[in-house]
Amino acid sequence: MLDKLKDYTQYFKFYEADTFPINKEFFLLGDKNLNIIEKQWLAYSNNLSAASWEHPNSLMDYIGGIVISSDSTSLYLTLRVDRTTLFHKVDECLPKTLFRIGFLPFTSEKRLFMVVAQEWFEHVL
Repeated sequence: MLDKLKDYTQYFKFYEADTFPINKEFFLLGDKNLNIIEKQWLAYSNNLSAASWEHPNSLMDYIGGIVISSDSTSLYLTLRVDRTTLFHKVDECLPKTLFRIGFLPFTSEKRLFMVVAQEWFEHVL
């Protein structure tokens, strides 16, 4: 998953469900968009001009959130269901079996990305 991006260790750090940081903001994405994610971040990594590069979040649905805790089977998330306010939140339990990959691009944007099974993503969208 995102194997081409993994070749760019100077630009990305990757996480599994057990190592995903607690209390750090992230963008939640569904796995149906993996090809868009990889294509856009590869373009960024290959020094595409900022004027012609489009951030992947502008090309797909996403939800902001944080991991508030975890245990051996699940990640417990607080998600912002309304992007215009920080006050409309919902708590959700993500089974680790539905976690696909997490990554942090080394850019000025310090939010992580969490990719989950599309059906779970659509459930919370």
